[in-house]
Amino acid sequence: MKRNVLALLLLTAVLFSCQNVPPPAPEPTRVEMEGAETAVPTPARPEGITILAEGQIVAVNPELPLSFGVSGRLKTVTVQPGDRVQAGDLLAELETADLENQLVQAQTALSTAEIQLANASQELEDNLAQAQLNLEKIQVQLNQNAATADNNSSSLVSASVNLNRAQQRVADAAYEYQKAKDRTWEPPEIADNYARFLQQAEEDLLVAEAQYNDAVNADNGGAYTAQGLQIDKKLVEQQIAQLQRGVNPLLALEVEKAQLNIDSIEAQLSDAKLYAPIDGEVLALNHHPAPGTMIGAGTPFLTLLDTNELQFQTANLSERDLAQVAPGQVVRLVLKAYPDDPLTGTVLRIGPQATGSVGDAATFPVIIALDATGLDLRPGMTGRAEISGS
Repeated sequence: MKRNVLALLLLTAVLFSCQNVPPPAPEPTRVEMEGAETAVPTPARPEGITILAEGQIVAVNPELPLSFGVSGRLKTVTVQPGDRVQAGDLLAELETADLENQLVQAQTALSTAEIQLANASQELEDNLAQAQLNLEKIQVQLNQNAATADNNSSSLVSASVNLNRAQQRVADAAYEYQKAKDRTWEPPEIADNYARFLQQAEEDLLVAEAQYNDAVNADNGGAYTAQGLQIDKKLVEQQIAQLQRGVNPLLALEVEKAQLNIDSIEAQLSDAKLYAPIDGEVLALNHHPAPGTMIGAGTPFLTLLDTNELQFQTANLSERDLAQVAPGQVVRLVLKAYPDDPLTGTVLRIGPQATGSVGDAATFPVIIALDATGLDLRPGMTGRAEISGS
């Protein structure tokens, strides 16, 4: 009697496992053993059997909503839901006529600002070179004036000496002439001779005085010239210092502002086109793709799904089978779309939390990595996983 009951329970467990439906917990069978009644529990799944679970193909990466970076009216949409796209493909674009006009104006403003800056730089360079030449010229004049001043000083000393001598000769000649007139006993011709000496001395004195005055004027003129040259030198040095500070910084700022404006407009033009950032499939268009439709910046326009990395995820693996499943186990997959072309895979991991229940048993997801295949797999395809129990 005991053997028949145990065999019946074991057969029932195997049949329910193959159908992927956990067997209901039977009422404990009470048997007599040495005069006492004992409860017999439901046995665990035997080792070495195949565990069945339904599930579906899922994408490894989440859905990716895409949006325009600027607001505008829709120009074209090049894809429809279900289309496969590659990274870099144009998906949609907005009207950009206004932005293109703004770009032309901004480029013109940049060219104008660059020309003004270049002209100012060239003018500054020319003015600086001219100022440096003027400074060199003034320095040469100062050197020449210094040499002339030395000559004028020598001439003034010589003229002063000659003037003193001429004055002395006039005084001597006047004295001798007076003495000759006082000697009345001498012939008058002697006094006449002294008179001629006095006249000559007075004429020489006039010449010496003129030469002295010329020397004084020349010396004073040289001093005035030197003073003027020193003033000119300081002015030119100040001009050079000012030119060396460079062109007006506002001109360079205008160039920078114009370039930033161009960069901003070009960025908006780029944001007005929607490109696929990854290979994938268009899941949905979130706006009516009619040309002229107003699209807001940042508003999800379409959704992509990366279909290059796929996995199989079970939906109803009973907790009673968890002890027989572990990462690394080989899995056979039969999809409803390809019933005659089974796939193979490997258990990656078991979900940390139950996602449902079957009867009185919780169910856990099992993530299965797919081996390479030439079949056209799509997320959502359903099928059965056959896991070889450990």
